[in-house]
Amino acid sequence: MTLVDWDGRSPRPLVDKESRVIAVLGGRPNDPAYDDLTEEAARQMEAASGDLKFRAAQAEGRRGSFSSLSYGISFGGGQQTPGNLRQSTAASRIIETLFLMECFYRIAGFANAATLNFGPMTVTLPHIDGLNLAWGWCAITALGSFNPDLGGHLVLWDLKLIIRFPPGSTILIPSAILRHSNVVIQPGEQRYLFTQFTAAGLFRWVDNGFKSDLTAARSRASQTRWREGIDSFKQWAGGP
Repeated sequence: MTLVDWDGRSPRPLVDKESRVIAVLGGRPNDPAYDDLTEEAARQMEAASGDLKFRAAQAEGRRGSFSSLSYGISFGGGQQTPGNLRQSTAASRIIETLFLMECFYRIAGFANAATLNFGPMTVTLPHIDGLNLAWGWCAITALGSFNPDLGGHLVLWDLKLIIRFPPGSTILIPSAILRHSNVVIQPGEQRYLFTQFTAAGLFRWVDNGFKSDLTAARSRASQTRWREGIDSFKQWAGGP
């Protein structure tokens, strides 16, 4: 593994052997007030987590032992048509309040949906996000109060990279194809993640003529059966 001692500010592309940009260490805007905004975002997430009630699946999942909620437009995971990810009325109200705050809409705008990882010690296990668009960006913003020299690094297992990931910084990766995780932070520290993504199902819905894969497959099968049915009529070679 190679340690990338990134400052969290300077934009830096990660390229493959054919010079394709496959990830971006995005950094943060060159704005003195931006650090204050990301610190405020962490404080607001900490406050909101005390008002939220998480189901068991939201409190601990395959990505790690931390509470999270997803919000926005998606398609997949049992949805029949594209639509907003469903949360309780109370949770939706809290998330919408967060997203109306300047500290979040300055960060937001990359994708159709977002996951708020409320931690308070958000450290993900090695995983891929298989429902996201394979060649699309997943924008990960680290928030909280932790020492980035001692933990919180982003580990990209397939690229054999361990990337220093300070709070307030953003990294973009194709999370559906790059296995990733985080290095643990120190006791007493807080780390939150604001992760923006786009579901692959939205693109398949459009490619299928605004149909699900199942409906589109049935339609293609129906068309094939119709053609086979027509072909079953034999052509008459004789006269009338």
